[in-house]
Amino acid sequence: MNSEDQPQTQNTAALNLLENFQPHTYEQWKAAAEELLKGKPFDKTLRSPTVEGITLEPIYRREDIAGLEIKRDLPGMGGRARSSKVDGYADNAWEISQELPLPTPEEFNKAILADLARGQSEVNIPLDAASRAGIDADKAKVGEVGVGGLSLSSLADLEKALEGVHMGMISTFIQSGASGLPALALMAALAEKRGEKLEELRGCVESDPLGVLAAEGKLPLSLEEAYNEMAVATGFAAENAPKLQTIGVSSMPYSDGGASAVEELGYAMATAAEYVRELSERGLTIDEVAPRIRFTLSIGSNFFMEIAKLRAARVLWSRIVEAFGGKEESRSIYIHARGAKWNKSQLDPYTNMLRSTTESFSGAIGGVNGMHTSLFDETFASPEEFSRRIARNQQVILQEECELTRTIDPAGGSYYVEWLTDQLAAKAWEAFQKIESLGGMSKALESGIVADAVTKLREERYKKIQQRRDELVGINAYPNTMEKAVETRLPDPAAVFVARSAAVKAARKMDSIHMCGCCSCSVVSKLIEAAGEGATIGAMSELLREGKAEIAKPVVAHRASEQYEELRNASSAYAAKYGSAPQILQANMGASRAYRIRADWTSAFFNAAGIKMLNEVDFKSVEDAVKAAVDSKAKVVVITSSDDNYATYAIPTAQALKALPEAPYVMLAGAPTPETELVWKEAGIDEYVNVRANNYALNRKMLVLTGALAK
Repeated sequence: MNSEDQPQTQNTAALNLLENFQPHTYEQWKAAAEELLKGKPFDKTLRSPTVEGITLEPIYRREDIAGLEIKRDLPGMGGRARSSKVDGYADNAWEISQELPLPTPEEFNKAILADLARGQSEVNIPLDAASRAGIDADKAKVGEVGVGGLSLSSLADLEKALEGVHMGMISTFIQSGASGLPALALMAALAEKRGEKLEELRGCVESDPLGVLAAEGKLPLSLEEAYNEMAVATGFAAENAPKLQTIGVSSMPYSDGGASAVEELGYAMATAAEYVRELSERGLTIDEVAPRIRFTLSIGSNFFMEIAKLRAARVLWSRIVEAFGGKEESRSIYIHARGAKWNKSQLDPYTNMLRSTTESFSGAIGGVNGMHTSLFDETFASPEEFSRRIARNQQVILQEECELTRTIDPAGGSYYVEWLTDQLAAKAWEAFQKIESLGGMSKALESGIVADAVTKLREERYKKIQQRRDELVGINAYPNTMEKAVETRLPDPAAVFVARSAAVKAARKMDSIHMCGCCSCSVVSKLIEAAGEGATIGAMSELLREGKAEIAKPVVAHRASEQYEELRNASSAYAAKYGSAPQILQANMGASRAYRIRADWTSAFFNAAGIKMLNEVDFKSVEDAVKAAVDSKAKVVVITSSDDNYATYAIPTAQALKALPEAPYVMLAGAPTPETELVWKEAGIDEYVNVRANNYALNRKMLVLTGALAK
């Protein structure tokens, strides 16, 4: 090795980072950024408003979080922003809690045993509409049985569904709707039959009447009865099954309706506060109630906002429990997170895998206690082995390969995340206080204020999607032009109804229950005894309720992609009928290499509706373009070229097309100038395709013009 190959040494004593590299001020950075923007407005270009009403800055500094209370908290302490537990996931990772909305106990059991053996750690049972309403399968209607979840009528059903599952070892989450008291009786009866101890039962048998009221607009019982049953179940669990939660607070109805993180948190906290007050009036303390509440929050695609939402939820709940006088240990929240439904699509459905991956990652970083990762095909299919495995393994990889369980609150300390957590918590607290000022969540739901607020926000989000200011990959941006419509794979409601009603009717042992006694333990004990003797959910519900329903204006569930799915389905139906999708001739005038970006952008604009663009030819003359229009029988032609070429081609091409016996609708890709707008209109140009055009509205218009959609 010669001297030139020797490592060079430096005189480190002469290097002083603080003196030689002076820190730049924000003002200096902003000045440099404005110079690079070359006249573009700083606020509109680099500041980003969100649907939550929060404006994001392009850069965050130590000064932005200097006065925040949450940055002083330690994990498991104070406002709990950093974690509900001192040790985070070090002792126990979050529960992998995948929903299994399968209709029969036999199907459910087969799937849950397979999934528990492959990484799932909590049994998650969504019940069907009939079971949630307290109606046995043989007394329900077609469409209520086995749709959206498990048909559960009796102890025999639950025993079959959980055959091979030890409830003392595996947490069980039963999504039982407005009241979980009958399902709790079945669960406790099964434990007694197996010789399992009630104090070992873990998980949640939820009662969430306000969540049901928000989603459906009605309840199968009065709110008063729902709160009575919730109090009975909670009092029993506090005394006999301390590891079991009995109260659910779901923000999913609001998320499904298109609400932002602000509304989700505010409405969830208002719901929980009302439950605490109602149970307090029925003799339960905050320290008995708070540990038995399970929050279900959605997690969507906005990665950092979702992390902040989960952290803010802990802050808000800690503040509320403290206000109710709860002990320090009661201030920790249990968050079950579920992948959002709003952002999942039937179009290009494998993109849902990518969305659910970021959602699960943000859930883990945000510190959930349990999580359901959305199945990529859950918008159109029952959960099958492949989609279940992919979704489940996303969480398994996060736990076992990414080692996220080794770090407590990995996002903590980030100026951006801490600032965003504080901003979101403040805005959600305002939303919570607004509901409280109206008299609580039930009154807000009954008045329609909540539904109207979510509807207004959803329409604003739709408008951004239609204008492509918000892009949905595979939907209004980067559509898959070769895509075929998905095949819907859902259970046959009629077949499930026949099978389940026959099975329940054949096994029925008890039509009604008679009992006396009013304390929580005696009521539940009698229900457990009756369930063990064959009493059904229906019989228990009839005993407990008079059947009075509460009515409210529901928050109607929607998905961001559904309007585009309507367009794409219309194009698919047209193609099935006529052998080709609706067509638009893209009249590329002159060599398209001069305007390739505009040509590709224009094609993609209409591909979003499933329209076939005839765009393979660059026309050298007006005559060639007109001949192509005649040969293709296109009802719509979009003239595409460079701004310079339009001076030559725009007017004669439009005039020639409009002179045809069956003149097409003529558009031009780009925007007119004040000088050209009138003359181009007189020449026959009907409309313009550019970034200011409403993508959805214009595509729908094209489908009407081509005959794929009725007016």
